[in-house]
Amino acid sequence: KSANQTGPLNLAPGETFLVDYTITVSKIGPTDSDWHVTGSITVTHDNTTRGALLSDLGDVVSPAISASIHDCEVDGTPVDFPASELTLDVGETLTCEYDAVLPDASSRTNTATATQQNHSYDKDGVGTQTGTTLWSNAVPEPVTFSSTPANETDECATVSDTYTGEGAPDEETCASKTYDYTRAVLAPEGSCTDFTVDNTATVTPDDDPPESDNWSIPVDVRCPEGCTLTLGYWKTHNPTFTGGAPPDGNWLNVTPFAEWSGFFTQSNSYPTTGPNTPSPTAPGTPTDAFSWFNVFWTAPKGNAYYNLAQQYMAAKLNILNGADPSAITTPTDLIAQAEGYFSQYKPADLFGLKGSFTLRQNFISLAGTLGQYNEGLIGPGHCSEDGTATLQVTK
Repeated sequence: KSANQTGPLNLAPGETFLVDYTITVSKIGPTDSDWHVTGSITVTHDNTTRGALLSDLGDVVSPAISASIHDCEVDGTPVDFPASELTLDVGETLTCEYDAVLPDASSRTNTATATQQNHSYDKDGVGTQTGTTLWSNAVPEPVTFSSTPANETDECATVSDTYTGEGAPDEETCASKTYDYTRAVLAPEGSCTDFTVDNTATVTPDDDPPESDNWSIPVDVRCPEGCTLTLGYWKTHNPTFTGGAPPDGNWLNVTPFAEWSGFFTQSNSYPTTGPNTPSPTAPGTPTDAFSWFNVFWTAPKGNAYYNLAQQYMAAKLNILNGADPSAITTPTDLIAQAEGYFSQYKPADLFGLKGSFTLRQNFISLAGTLGQYNEGLIGPGHCSEDGTATLQVTK
């Protein structure tokens, strides 16, 4: 689990930040493991005179791997052998299961051995132990493995994530796979409490315990001094921008027309009226060049009016969003100076002005200082911005 942010993110209350997450699930293998050999050992007593006393039973896989012996029966009746000695009567058959763990798939042989206790009998039939005889299968059994595993485990796994939004995984996969999704991190409106965003991806194999990986991003909510966002953020984080950035609700603090509020026009204007052509009379009718949205997206092309207008709008939105304005209002109120210019001049009044002409220089100087405020070089500091602020839109 990884993300394109490590934090801490500096967010203003109500600000939304897009984080891109990646979950990579890797299937290792298929790899063979857990080799076993299992089977049965049969001991038949074909002597017609008397029973045979068996003292031990063993099974060895080459070169010297001892198998465990278990579940022994004599003609279907369970017996406690080889834990204790066993007398196998005439004609009886002993059957036991064996199991050996092997280190690899090398070809091997398997040899079973039964140990018989010998006796010498006197004329009265009393036996005396006289050594042992070791019986084994005449030809060792081969132990070989095919290329097809006898049992497959963890062939598939379920992939899930604590985030259940669009693009997050919640499925079973039987192959390596990468999941990419974007999560919107929201600093709650009206809250100054720092918080941490944890996202945990979990892979649950079919036959083994789950494995998880977490990505944690601390978020610093900038209160009460707030933080500032660039003009690139504000021009992209509104409903009209078509690049996919989440709209910022602070736009509604301009007017109910939000990004289509008039920019120093004769109606629907914020923060005051001005000499420009009126904005549309209803939201959703973007026809006027002097809405806030269109002024943001007008390339200055050397006209200092638009340089100042765009930095002014970003600064005004930052102040409406709770950023401390004192760096640009004390001791000189630069916001009031800019508003005085916009209440008097239109873009045409700055068109063609070059060089050191005082009015143009004043516009450029104000734009530079407001730009420093918006970029966090002066004032309360810069908020974190997601990558959507660098996108461009074609109108």
